[in-house]
Amino acid sequence: MDATTHLAAVRRDGALLAATPADALGLTVPSCPDWTVAELLGHTAWVHRWVTATLAAPPDSPPSPKTIERAPADPGAVVAWYADALEAMLAEFDRADLAVVYKTFVGPQPGTWWARRMAHETSIHRWDAQAAQGAPEPIDPALAVDGVDEALDSYVTRRFDRESFGASGQTLHLHATDTEGEWMLTMDPDAVRWERAHGKGDTALRGPASELLLFVMSRRGTEGIEVFGDAELPRRWQAAANF
Repeated sequence: MDATTHLAAVRRDGALLAATPADALGLTVPSCPDWTVAELLGHTAWVHRWVTATLAAPPDSPPSPKTIERAPADPGAVVAWYADALEAMLAEFDRADLAVVYKTFVGPQPGTWWARRMAHETSIHRWDAQAAQGAPEPIDPALAVDGVDEALDSYVTRRFDRESFGASGQTLHLHATDTEGEWMLTMDPDAVRWERAHGKGDTALRGPASELLLFVMSRRGTEGIEVFGDAELPRRWQAAANF
């Protein structure tokens, strides 16, 4: 997927977040139980504002997250605050040279990396907000496949708790059933490794790409996914990958 596609996803899912009804703001978000919907929107708006400031700053001097304005205390004001943050970020993406390399939490990356990151940040939190309201729309299959790639590369390989998991070469196979997408993960003592490949894992999970992404991002368990092999491994994997 290219930056144009990623930014179209940001606009689409961001518009759905900006349309959150007032009577949903006090609901608890089941997939992020420490947050209400208002707090989820506030967090997402804060991230958008941080990315806007990052793109506007010299690429080798990103702003400290501590300098970014936090959400208003009044939950009733947070939807408009989110909408403003979304539009400002999209305008900055339009202005920025996305070939420029920025400092990021995974090392130097071009501005297109931020477009991808925001596509997945926004789609996951759109799903979170809708889940709190009881009827979440699945994430687009192509975007979800890209999201699994990004999550494995940016988060799982860097933050997976191999010690608590007892990593010793266990394997997990993910297989999307509604589009092309297969992944083999190996949890070794020194690293988590993954590749886009078919294979036989200790456990195989088969289901729609959206459900696989929601599993990888600890939004759902294995509901809606077929499980083959070691049925306990997915729960243990998700506990070690819950970031």
